[in-house]
Amino acid sequence: MRKRATQAGVPQLLAIVCVAVVLMSLVAHGVTLGNGKITLQSQKYYRRWDLTRLVYRIKDSSAPWDSWWVLGVGDCVNDDVLETFATSEFTWVDEPFRGLRFERSKKNEKFYVWLIGQWDVAETDVALVVSDRQGVTTETYLGTVDGPACEGGSIAVETIGGGSVQFPTLDGPGAYEAESRTILRVTSSSAGWGLSHSIGLSIPSSASESVVAGSLIVSYDAYDTSAGVTDVGVSYTMEISEDDFAGLPEGAYVIEITYTASTD
Repeated sequence: MRKRATQAGVPQLLAIVCVAVVLMSLVAHGVTLGNGKITLQSQKYYRRWDLTRLVYRIKDSSAPWDSWWVLGVGDCVNDDVLETFATSEFTWVDEPFRGLRFERSKKNEKFYVWLIGQWDVAETDVALVVSDRQGVTTETYLGTVDGPACEGGSIAVETIGGGSVQFPTLDGPGAYEAESRTILRVTSSSAGWGLSHSIGLSIPSSASESVVAGSLIVSYDAYDTSAGVTDVGVSYTMEISEDDFAGLPEGAYVIEITYTASTD
């Protein structure tokens, strides 16, 4: 931790910690089967655990206890790539096609599929099966929805340098450059991707979040959004005015920046 500067009430430490995540492009299209609608609501890759999560929602105007649904999957999906302890309870079926059968208990319900590694999605078969009280199938509705793709594009972002960055002591109004920069590496199988970021703050209780967040300037070097591997430099500046010091009491300040790479 840095020593206090001679001016009272300035941060003892101001640091940036970087986190990298990936968001795949996804438009939530659903398919209506009978009285129900099945939608892939979200697709997200968690680099920390190397897992991809798919979240499905099924809404139905009829009683749920006499129906189930099946998500079709290709041969590349098996127990070896499914994180079964986190995936909603399912059974393997071969009819009406190979896939995961999920039992229903609510008219509006979410189901989770967790896959090991980074997965894209593509159109796949889906079915809603309705039975009578004796368990005899009365209706089978077939359609398509986005599901795990055995082949497809991918995108990843990682911090290869400057994952932790510090500023010099803020001892008066002015612009302060961070002591180092962050280098992000984006690996994409397709062109047209983009970078964005969000911030989280760990600051003294009496500090002003708006002052800290408003004073930080994050600057990206120019970068090419073509397919392949691209390194992007990021620099940081804190612009402090005389009035800002009222919102910067003495203490340790940590700004967590989450960088997101996303496809169009």
